[in-house]
Amino acid sequence: MVRYFSSCRNIIPVVSIEGDKNQTDNRRGEGVFERISLSLDLLKKRNIFYGISITVT
Repeated sequence: MVRYFSSCRNIIPVVSIEGDKNQTDNRRGEGVFERISLSLDLLKKRNIFYGISITVT
């Protein structure tokens, strides 16, 4: 997907998390927060503009 976003700069990925690690992993499954963090790091390294949607409770 990162290659796709690199070639289509008019498409902006938006990543959704629940809040902190515990909240995200409790709702979406163990290890999801870590995978999201790695994905955001990869997007940042490739200079891909992205957004984040956070659930505030």
